[in-house]
Amino acid sequence: MADKVTLVGQITDLHILAEREPAYRVADTCAALEALEAYLFGLSPPLDALVMTGDLADRGEAGAYAFIAALFARWTVPVFALPGNHDSKGELRSGLGRLCPARGGADLSFSARLGDLRLVMLDTALEGRHGGNLGPAALSFLNDELSDPQGSHVIVFGHHPPFVSGLGAMDEPFAGRDRLLSALSRHPRDLTLASGHLHRPMATRLRLGGPGQILASVAPPASMPIDLDLSPQGGQRFSLGAPGFAVHRLGQGRLVTHFGSVPGAFPVSGPHAFS
Repeated sequence: MADKVTLVGQITDLHILAEREPAYRVADTCAALEALEAYLFGLSPPLDALVMTGDLADRGEAGAYAFIAALFARWTVPVFALPGNHDSKGELRSGLGRLCPARGGADLSFSARLGDLRLVMLDTALEGRHGGNLGPAALSFLNDELSDPQGSHVIVFGHHPPFVSGLGAMDEPFAGRDRLLSALSRHPRDLTLASGHLHRPMATRLRLGGPGQILASVAPPASMPIDLDLSPQGGQRFSLGAPGFAVHRLGQGRLVTHFGSVPGAFPVSGPHAFS
């Protein structure tokens, strides 16, 4: 019997604005998301699920979430949504409630299972704060999920990565980082941490204490990839190009993360300032 392969897509940093307004006056984020949705919908073999890891809207507008809901209405596989620092949690729950089945309250963490793969959607956003945050409710949720014996492979999705990237202005403190790593270290199953926020694809290994390590990856953005500037002034300029995504593949007992971009001709320009 052939080994079951599970494919989970990840998109992040959509930055949709109502009325198709361009983000930062130059980025047609609605067109980028339309191209990305069409490409991922047509993948063969098809995805088993899709996770959006935050900054779905640029200003947290109801109209932005309505646009996203309409665009993904045709999907029959699970589509999940998490908040980022640009999102309004209230508007996200109102407009995308079926994609974010959280328990209620300010913490929008939730989980799902795909066979032997557990997807843990961790809310790392605190409204009014640009950097990451792991509050008491999210920490309690994470410990409960990782204590559940069902599912030998786990992907923990969140908007903010808990490591220093070197991208200058993007490397703000992650409140509760030590609590996050401690929680992960107590559950030594096959764990992968998948984030967004940094607008560049990257990966590193996080040391959890002792010999324990996990892979932490950041997916390419749907829009506005940040220029590679690893100086202290970096992280403040972006260029236009093809929408990006990640696909996490579980097969033969191993999780492998692929980064990609939508083929085709897209406007290319930059750098532009995030201001």
